[in-house]
Amino acid sequence: KSRIKVLAGLESVDYVFLFDDKDPRSWLFEIKPDIHVKAGDYKLSRIVEKDIVEKNGGKIVIAKIIKGYSTTALIDKITKIYKK
Repeated sequence: KSRIKVLAGLESVDYVFLFDDKDPRSWLFEIKPDIHVKAGDYKLSRIVEKDIVEKNGGKIVIAKIIKGYSTTALIDKITKIYKK
């Protein structure tokens, strides 16, 4: 939820939403994003939604993973501090 708030606060981001489906193609068919961002641990050839995004004129962008920077690790660190 914190990631969604941060991303939604960016002026360049139009939509951010959380979904439980393992396959996002139906959502992407509806919203037709210009840019669809995936984490850096994905390979372009293994992104199931690639065809639907590109068919609708969009582009897949794979975000680079920065070593030593992890939102999950940061949240865990904060949680441990405040549990004391």
